[in-house]
Amino acid sequence: MSYTSSVKTDMLRNMREDRRLANAELAGLLAAAAKITFRPETISFRIRTDSAAFARYIYRLSDMLYDIRPTISAEKNATGGHRRFTAEFADGLNILTGTGFLARGRHWHSPVFRTIVDAPEDEQRSFLRGVFLGCGSLADPERTYHLELAAGAALAEVAVELLRGFDIRAGIVGRKSQSVVYIKDSEQVSDFLRLIGAYSALLSFENVRINKEIRNEVNRQVNCETANINKTTDAAGRELHAIGVLRRSGAFDDLPDNVREAAMLREQYPDDSIGELIEHSGGISRSTMHRRLKKLVDTAAALGEVKNDTEKD
Repeated sequence: MSYTSSVKTDMLRNMREDRRLANAELAGLLAAAAKITFRPETISFRIRTDSAAFARYIYRLSDMLYDIRPTISAEKNATGGHRRFTAEFADGLNILTGTGFLARGRHWHSPVFRTIVDAPEDEQRSFLRGVFLGCGSLADPERTYHLELAAGAALAEVAVELLRGFDIRAGIVGRKSQSVVYIKDSEQVSDFLRLIGAYSALLSFENVRINKEIRNEVNRQVNCETANINKTTDAAGRELHAIGVLRRSGAFDDLPDNVREAAMLREQYPDDSIGELIEHSGGISRSTMHRRLKKLVDTAAALGEVKNDTEKD
């Protein structure tokens, strides 16, 4: 089972008891997934899904709200793999008009795309919940943060407008014949799951997100510490080499007293950083210690045997 399927299956376990909110959810579901057929005598629609739980949910929802029960059929796909389910509403006019998805003026149109924008916030949340159930997908947060609603152009624009009202930033990208609404920011994905009441998915998502942030912070600190250790080791190596050059050449004793003292500290504490050498020095400043070690390396470099590149931490 994909991550999206597990999220939706969990959401489908709880049907809204409030009929007004359940109707708004059904409207979103129809806008996202219904295929409507206009006939002279009636209007029918069907919803196809790979999920048996989703097919049962549609059955229960339409039965509860409109006392209408679809015909559920199942068939294997062309490759003989998993089954696809179809919920067929032979006479769907009452549901389509009752949800506000369809209305008759001079011609049939979908007023829900206008009315939902001005509806109460709880109905907007329920509508978006239905849209996600009908055409949404959520990537496994262990891999990436990415949520999509693969909708038609009108629904995509409405979804983005509704999300903007809840301070959730979403973009739209064209993909084949669809307009795909996407959210990539982890906090915004989390806000969306909270918005539509997908609380189990939210807890799981947040747990993964927090663990990833902790791992990333630990890795950052380890990398930083490793870089500092390598930097200190390289600098100390150059300074020790410079001391050796100066001693062999007889120039060590000609160094200023303070530079010679810094050199002797480096010999005594070959693995310490400048900060740690300062603690052994009696309290001189970092810049002073740096200047003395730089003078040490510069003097040896003048003899042509040491690269002039000292530690600057």
